[in-house]
Amino acid sequence: MKNIKDTIGVSGETIVKIGSMTWKQVLTLFAVVLIVLSLVGGVAYIFADKATNDAVKAQLAIQQQLHDYEMNMRMQNSAALNSLVVQLMYESKADRVLLAEYHNGSSNISGIPFLKWSVTFESFRDEVGFSVANEYQQQQITLYPFITHIGENYLYRGFVETELKAIDKSYAYKLLSHKIEYIIVSQIVNDKGSKCGMLILEYTDASVIDEFNVKQKLHRASQECAALLTLSKHSCSKEIGIFETH
Repeated sequence: MKNIKDTIGVSGETIVKIGSMTWKQVLTLFAVVLIVLSLVGGVAYIFADKATNDAVKAQLAIQQQLHDYEMNMRMQNSAALNSLVVQLMYESKADRVLLAEYHNGSSNISGIPFLKWSVTFESFRDEVGFSVANEYQQQQITLYPFITHIGENYLYRGFVETELKAIDKSYAYKLLSHKIEYIIVSQIVNDKGSKCGMLILEYTDASVIDEFNVKQKLHRASQECAALLTLSKHSCSKEIGIFETH
């Protein structure tokens, strides 16, 4: 073979040449190539890992900005919601006004969430003398049948002793223990048509109720509550300049 020749070195060892290179030189070159490739791969991994870390950090920063924005918005809206509930109590002549929000609790084994409601704002007259908000936390909606009886106009009203007791005995007895004679309930529906809560007006004396006035005031209050309870990602993105808006 022309390209491979065996020669005898000075020390007497046989040196095999491939072309103009010895086997030792070929092996050395091969080892160098492997080292270079491993170094290139390592550098590429480092850059890829850094890019991944940067992307994760950027996403976490966005989530933190969203969280901070929504928390600040919630704090600002809470003051407005509290004022709204107090104002509605006086305008409607109710003895107590409750603002309840719907939310998800845990879910069943199929992943379907258990719907719940909790009272987040309350206003009551001195004559009533005590708060009931803590009695209505993490309540299962399925345990309060009256909620499903709120009509298509998103309104329920009735005497506790007769009408409410006929559809929701447990809730009626609780209200009677608080000396409540009459209730009016309005669903809070956002601009997408989703129910997000309810306003509950409690009366110890139904004779003070001006139906037309209460209906108007309650409708307005429900709309204002819906706007304040809805945290818009569109407005959030405009505020912090993260998402594209269309």
